[in-house]
Amino acid sequence: SLPPLHFNNANVDNIKGSAYEVSYQELEVQHKKVFEQKKAEIYNLVSAIKSENETAIEQAKSKVQALKQEENAIRKEAKSYIKKANPNIETKDTDYVFITFVMNHIPKGLIGLLLAVIFSAAMSSIASELNALATTTTIDIYKRSIRQEASDKHYLDASRFFTVMWGVIALIFAMTAQLFDNLIEAVNIVGSLFYGTILGIFLVAFFFKKVKGPAVLVGAIVGEAVVVTTFILSRNGTIDLAYLWLNLIGCAIVIGVSWLIQKLFPTNHG
Repeated sequence: SLPPLHFNNANVDNIKGSAYEVSYQELEVQHKKVFEQKKAEIYNLVSAIKSENETAIEQAKSKVQALKQEENAIRKEAKSYIKKANPNIETKDTDYVFITFVMNHIPKGLIGLLLAVIFSAAMSSIASELNALATTTTIDIYKRSIRQEASDKHYLDASRFFTVMWGVIALIFAMTAQLFDNLIEAVNIVGSLFYGTILGIFLVAFFFKKVKGPAVLVGAIVGEAVVVTTFILSRNGTIDLAYLWLNLIGCAIVIGVSWLIQKLFPTNHG
């Protein structure tokens, strides 16, 4: 079915009755025309792939890409009209794509159930994450390096404090996440900066028993440094690399460097 030109219905309602309503409606007509052409070319591409006709495949791909660029240009122009109608409005609509799908394609009786499942999963994840962060901070940092001798009640109070602290940090991240084009993408980008290193540490612990802690620490530092550097180069356009590859890069470097350090300095890291 035809997707909306703009996924935030509140923005679309805002432009109605303004001086740009007619221009926006004309863009909707163009958008529908481009969508039908793109759908036809996608069918042609599928047929070409099935027939293994390389020439037809390349032609169909080029046409689909050109129509996609035209569609993006129409969406960008639509956002400009929305912005002109109300300069204070937020035109970013990527986070409304999923909501639009839910509201338009899922049976009404299941929408409430889906929302309940989403909220339950979110609250469960948040609770476990805050508890894990507070516990790790209390045991591995506070108790080990700051207050080594204290009562259980003291550490309980400290864990409560760290829970609030991590909650505030999470709120700050949530408030700044609007700077990203897509919230899901933002979460995956931040995760990709650390997941690979963490996975590499676990894999070394499980499968490389002879590799000791100091070697793993060096590997983790080197791996994280390479991941961050690669991410910065990718964002600057120096290299072209999807951020999900950072997981594999970090994991491989942690394992490789840890194993190499252990081999080179078996006495010092034994």
